[in-house]
Amino acid sequence: MKKILAGVVVTGQIVVSSIVPLVAHANILFPEKVTIEYDSNQLYTMNGTFSNGEAYSRKDPPLFAVYAGARQPVFCYEPKATIDSTVTSGYTSNPLPNIVNQPRAKYISVLWKYAGADADTQIVAQSLFWQEVNGLTITSIVRPDGTPLSNYQSIKDKINKVVDDYMKKPSFSGQTVKVNLGETVTLTDTDNVGLERFDGRFQNTANVDWSISGNKLTITPKKDSNTSGVLRIAKTLDTGTPVAYKLQGQQSVMAGAIDDPNSFDLKIEIVKTGEVKIVKLDKETGKVVPNTEFKVEYNGQSQMVKTNDKGEAIVKDIFHDTKVKVTETFVPAPYILDTNNTKEVVVQAGKTASVEFKNERATGKTTLTKQDATTESNEPLNPAYPMTGAKYGLFKKDGTLLKEFTLDEKLTATMDKIELGSYYWAETLAPVGYTLDQTKHVVELTYKDQYTPVIVKGAGSNDDVIRMNVDGQKLIQNETNEMFKNDVEFTLTNKRTEETHIVTTATVDGKKGYFRFADIALDDYVLTETKGVEGYKNVDPIEITHSYDKETDTFTFVVKDQKSGNVLNEEKITQLELSKGYNVDLGTYTLKDKAIVVETPEVGISTKAHIGDGESNTFVWGEEATFYDDSILTHKNIEIGTKRAKEVKLYAVYTDKEGEKTTGVVWSSGLIDYEVSDKEMTERVIAAYDYRKDEKADENTRWFFGEDGYNYDEEKPKKDTEHNPDGKDPKQDITPVVIDTPKVVPPKKVPPKETPKEVPKETPKKTPKETPKPTEKASLPYTGEDVKQIVPVVGLALVIGVVGAMYLRRKKSKETDATQEDK
Repeated sequence: MKKILAGVVVTGQIVVSSIVPLVAHANILFPEKVTIEYDSNQLYTMNGTFSNGEAYSRKDPPLFAVYAGARQPVFCYEPKATIDSTVTSGYTSNPLPNIVNQPRAKYISVLWKYAGADADTQIVAQSLFWQEVNGLTITSIVRPDGTPLSNYQSIKDKINKVVDDYMKKPSFSGQTVKVNLGETVTLTDTDNVGLERFDGRFQNTANVDWSISGNKLTITPKKDSNTSGVLRIAKTLDTGTPVAYKLQGQQSVMAGAIDDPNSFDLKIEIVKTGEVKIVKLDKETGKVVPNTEFKVEYNGQSQMVKTNDKGEAIVKDIFHDTKVKVTETFVPAPYILDTNNTKEVVVQAGKTASVEFKNERATGKTTLTKQDATTESNEPLNPAYPMTGAKYGLFKKDGTLLKEFTLDEKLTATMDKIELGSYYWAETLAPVGYTLDQTKHVVELTYKDQYTPVIVKGAGSNDDVIRMNVDGQKLIQNETNEMFKNDVEFTLTNKRTEETHIVTTATVDGKKGYFRFADIALDDYVLTETKGVEGYKNVDPIEITHSYDKETDTFTFVVKDQKSGNVLNEEKITQLELSKGYNVDLGTYTLKDKAIVVETPEVGISTKAHIGDGESNTFVWGEEATFYDDSILTHKNIEIGTKRAKEVKLYAVYTDKEGEKTTGVVWSSGLIDYEVSDKEMTERVIAAYDYRKDEKADENTRWFFGEDGYNYDEEKPKKDTEHNPDGKDPKQDITPVVIDTPKVVPPKKVPPKETPKEVPKETPKKTPKETPKPTEKASLPYTGEDVKQIVPVVGLALVIGVVGAMYLRRKKSKETDATQEDK
């Protein structure tokens, strides 16, 4: 009977090991407890010598750790110790001792199977493992059937080759790679080490995109890549945490995994900027022109540069794919500024974008250029008044008029081939909408020497637009009295450009509540009270408009109440009078506010926490549970369409062994924007939180939801409401329920036979910490091979065998004792 039961166990082990595939995968995890098994019919005679000369000759089998339906090959690292039984349970995991914490030993313990998954290969791998960790060199091996393992050396070579191939790095490992943003660099592994096996990114401080195809690695930088960093790519094959399994009085073993995978590093240098080279040449001769100034504008910034003695100016460190605007602002004598003085170019990283400017020499020529005093360019402040039609005369020093010019859209007047001497330009008639420039713009035309052509000097005239003034006082009125009020803000908005001017009332020259808008450019405006007095209604907007009558050359200015249309003031002034530089006085106004009733906005939050059905707030500890929060938001005195936000937080209250409680946020929805669509709004939020992954949580933990409400103050969220931040609302609690484990009632004794206790058919569920799921940490990874239907039958045979073995263990036979002595 003993032999039959033992045979069933051994046969079951052999069948299972032959039909259940040996698998490997990344992120190998091992359980805390396993059973160590070996086949007493698979004893190999191992002969060798330790590094100190001590001889070794013993019978050793391939070893396996069995758990949760898995059968994991393991390796002995105490060759002189023994395992008392072919099936020994109770082995527990431990950190690797220093003796086996060696890279090659760990590689051998995992990668050997790629040389062959048979028992001969495993026992050879054991010999190589000993050589690394114990200094034990096995010189010969005899199979269980008594025949020598004649291919021992060739199997060793295969295993060593697998390990050596795994440890190889590509030919470009450790190199520095320089790549321009917008480009891609491809590296070729000339050593052909199997680059595609490096399939995991362990570090990418350069923040680049990369991919591997065949023996080629492609690297592409991104806009948000760093200018330098390290790209580390590693193999993920069989990565995990190796462990040692120990049992008091028994041989210790190691379950292999690679915790320091083979990887290679590349230093990445990313060029994200390029440069612009500005070249200035003489248009006729092509010679370089130094000391020319340019305005360079890009990305909202600008800088001035000057060409050197090579006629070049270089602007460096411009970000990739940036459009750069180059404007020539100054040319040295005897050159004149080209009217087409702006060019654009797009800069590429690591490259130089060139832009070329050519200018003509002056030949006895003077040019008057008119510009707006505010824009400091030929662009008018108000497009309705383009500065055309202005008249200028070129006068000799003694006041003699040579010629009068009417400016066109180019806003220039030019005269050449004139006698050398001293001249000046003077404006004789200002353009419509502008005041007259009273300045004489002197031009000196003289020779420098006989080799230098006549120097051309230009002149510039700055005209300012007609300006306006408006002022007044702020008055507030309640039921009993009136008073002038300081610190009230008024805004004058240009109706065309939407530009604003802001003033605040103050006491000026004894006038309380006084405000003044001075030197306002000619245009149409709206005056509004933007920050008034709390509890008072703001004044209606005041509109300021103007018009020009070409026939009478007269401007009309109108000030009126925008809401009612009532005209408050009207002025008519000719362009000729205004061109003398006097500001238009639009009048002085007393602006009165009346008291109003202001309603205070209110927001309320009421909520209900549950696990998905809208009611239950308890769940069975250990089972899957999703936490929901149903919130009802109420809005009073808040307009429909108002932008608001809310944030839902899930808190956990933990209880330690001493009964102390700690509370912390374990999940937050972040700000959730919404628009007020009704006075009462109901929303449901699902917490993306799994309590089973919370290492601090246990069956004594409780959870509750809290909510915060936000308004938008100047487009920035500001909290104005909160609900249940202290967890005192019982409707917000979610708590676990623990199901008690049923007690096992021992069976009645039936003499004279000794009947073993019955095992309950159904075992109560354990907590996730006690019962690992087959697809999670407790099981080894799998390669996708199908397990045949015979496996359940074999499993049943194993169960019967194990029960029989336990019964017979009390009466161990002499044959089993002899086997243990051999081990």
